[in-house]
Amino acid sequence: QVKQANRKALMVVFTDESLYEHGRRFSNQYGNAFTGAPAHLDMNPDDTELREAFEVRLETSLEDFQSPAGYYYEHFGPDWSYAFGTHHSNILMAWHYARHNEELAAHYATEHERFIDWLSYNAVKQPGDEFFMLHRSIESRQSQALRRRLETPLSEVVPLARAFNVTREEAEQRQAEVRRRVTSNWGNIPSLQTENFNGYSAYTFLHRDHYRWNPDESQRQEAGQSLPYLASENFIHQRVDDLTHFETTFVRRPTYYAAFSAGEQQREQQRFGLGLLWNPVTGTVFQSQSRSEDAAWGTVMHGRTSLPWEALPMEAVYYIDGVEVEPVAGAEDLDGGVLEISYPLGSTGVFSGIGEKKLTFHDDVISVDVAHQGQFTEVLPLVVQSQSHIHVDHERGVIQIIGSESSDSEKLRIEIADPEVLESIYVLNTRSLGAGMSVRPVHIMADGSLSYTITLNPQEPLATENPENIPSHALQTIRLMEGFPNPFNPVTNIFFELNNGSDVHLDVYNAMGQRVISREHGYHGIGRHTIKLDAGQFASGIYLVRLKASGQVESLTVTLIK
Repeated sequence: QVKQANRKALMVVFTDESLYEHGRRFSNQYGNAFTGAPAHLDMNPDDTELREAFEVRLETSLEDFQSPAGYYYEHFGPDWSYAFGTHHSNILMAWHYARHNEELAAHYATEHERFIDWLSYNAVKQPGDEFFMLHRSIESRQSQALRRRLETPLSEVVPLARAFNVTREEAEQRQAEVRRRVTSNWGNIPSLQTENFNGYSAYTFLHRDHYRWNPDESQRQEAGQSLPYLASENFIHQRVDDLTHFETTFVRRPTYYAAFSAGEQQREQQRFGLGLLWNPVTGTVFQSQSRSEDAAWGTVMHGRTSLPWEALPMEAVYYIDGVEVEPVAGAEDLDGGVLEISYPLGSTGVFSGIGEKKLTFHDDVISVDVAHQGQFTEVLPLVVQSQSHIHVDHERGVIQIIGSESSDSEKLRIEIADPEVLESIYVLNTRSLGAGMSVRPVHIMADGSLSYTITLNPQEPLATENPENIPSHALQTIRLMEGFPNPFNPVTNIFFELNNGSDVHLDVYNAMGQRVISREHGYHGIGRHTIKLDAGQFASGIYLVRLKASGQVESLTVTLIK
């Protein structure tokens, strides 16, 4: 009866046009049928009717379910969690049955090769070779900032996949560790959770008997050197999906690697624009966050909403050495030269013509120029490791990511050309991304225009007349933590720690950029402290809290809901 029910379900999926169209939007779901059919046919090799229905749908699947840019359609956009979860499970199981069938094996190998090729431009290796940071702002359904390793047997026939795979030795070590834990805990079985969607998963057992293949360390290292941003120090590469008018552009220069996206928005959580910045020595220093209001790269108009313009559909224009380049569906290497990308701000509705933004990718620096009517905030989602910190020099308009305690090396430098905004730079509270990485958004308030440059791993030290002003980890006087409760009504607590005794000053700004509270809180000694913030006289909305101690400024956002 189970076999008959499975067959009926597969036949409906393969013959019902409405299910096929639904599968084009959520391709991981239809992918289950492309996995279930080989399993059914393995048990029922004479079922020619189902085999024919399966092969008809499989023939068009690469075109209908996978973008010419390489990703699987999830709400017609790219999504990392589904790609690494259901999609990966689907192809692992399908390969178990298809690898001995030349035609089916070629299909699944092509599918996997296209996805791995897409992944190789969007996942950058971190120092230590333990995990990859993702170009996450474009993700269409779920949320994932980084990825450690895959375990894909198709890396046997798709060599580049080995760069992401677990090695044989690592797989054996992990299995031994799991066996050790199970043995030591044997009999201590927790209660079965049946109400939660993820409470009991058949995936635990699904792949136990499926075919495995893992590279050795030398094979993985060799594949790793073939990752595009490691194999070359100079290229411009573009990937375009013509179904949804979605474009991603990747720029490699000797000191940096950048990912930029534009096009039609498929989900509200997506953010366009500059999404990722990486350096081969220091790793990722910039990652725009999906779903975010204050940690996604972009320009926010005061008094409109707290979302950047880059949270809306975005039509970009591309120039190389002054010559316009028209995006083409699929994957394409563009001619070398200086790439310039420009796009309008506020291109829809009553905000049409509100401004324009331009990025220029030079050999050693990225320059950004913003023209905007009225006041706005520029958001820079900087990424720091556990021993790194952000330093802001308000006098010179310089923002830096500085290395560990034992090394004051500069990982990133942002220099602002507009002297009038130098007192309006705020570093917001830290948010963990996992694996010791955190995002610390920097907000720059400006009026009318803003120009700044981004340099990764600067080779020249920042000129200074007073060497004592060079920042070090020890100079971080204040650490600002989350407000609690947040959201709040009408009182919240602002928690902070001081490494040195200092007078403390509190400022609060509304969404218009207006300062609504400015208060001296006197001297505080070393240790943890709390300031109560009463916003009973203010309207609901997002507020920026700025705390200053010993010349250092830290900021966070809180939400008042009445």
